[in-house]
Amino acid sequence: MNDVSAKLIELAPDVFVIPGATNAGAVFKQADGITQVYLIDSGTSELDADVIFDTLKKYFSEKSRQFKIAAIINTHCHPDHVGADNAIQTETECEIWCPAMERGCLENPEMQPSLMYGGYPPKELHSLFFMIKPAKPSKMLYDGDSFNFNDGTGLKFIDLPGHSFQEMAVIYELPDGSKIVFSGDAVYPRKRLAKFWISFIYNPHKFMQSLDKLDSIKNIKYCIPSHGEFITDDLSEVIELNKIAVYSVEKTILIILKTGKASFEQILKGVTDYHDIKMAFAQHVLIGCTLKSYLAVMCDKGEITCKVEENILYYYLKK
Repeated sequence: MNDVSAKLIELAPDVFVIPGATNAGAVFKQADGITQVYLIDSGTSELDADVIFDTLKKYFSEKSRQFKIAAIINTHCHPDHVGADNAIQTETECEIWCPAMERGCLENPEMQPSLMYGGYPPKELHSLFFMIKPAKPSKMLYDGDSFNFNDGTGLKFIDLPGHSFQEMAVIYELPDGSKIVFSGDAVYPRKRLAKFWISFIYNPHKFMQSLDKLDSIKNIKYCIPSHGEFITDDLSEVIELNKIAVYSVEKTILIILKTGKASFEQILKGVTDYHDIKMAFAQHVLIGCTLKSYLAVMCDKGEITCKVEENILYYYLKK
């Protein structure tokens, strides 16, 4: 395997993946005598932009073809997916397409770390993993939107919220009717779950609904999560494993509250201790934000309740 093919994996004619910490999709289409490249997510930083540029330049040089990056299509606007948008857009003047509800995180770098922290983010959250350079979205995407290429193929976009406000899957349908689905962080592959059993989730209830929605898509040849290995013939099993991860967190919270009332920090410590997770500051923020979402959803479902006592917010099992 040569260096270019190691960095550019062909899934089907015109459809590729540039693997990395964040897998970037790439769709190649001929138009006006040049290959138009449509990227799906860009990565975390300018270093990821450099990898993308280097990979594409080497590939098209070997093919003696010219290319142009036409657009970056963001599945959602978390920093590890849009962190290279600014560098690529600055270099190429490409368009950026993103889910409509996510555009604020792309335009205002402080929005995402502020959401996670619950206030102005401290300097530890001003890193490239939390705070990006802003980019300018060109096109807002909505559930059910589609985009057709001049060869009769196209892309379809469906909402898969839960991990973020309006995460989207990008679907490319092949001539035989099978589909390649770039699923963002709507589902985590086995090895990723083994490493991060409690993953960042904005709304666990919607995350579960989106897993069912993803599982209902017929004729998926490849499901390409943004992190980790590709999913082929065992997608339903991987989806079930993701559900088990969510159920396990909910069950752990209920086990903790069976012993009596608990504050948020007590619940956070109890859940992470139970799952043998050692947190640094960033993990405390990410898992803490996720557990607040679990607690809110469980309160909404009537499984637990909360009350302020002596200026401390406590959670209880619902009587």
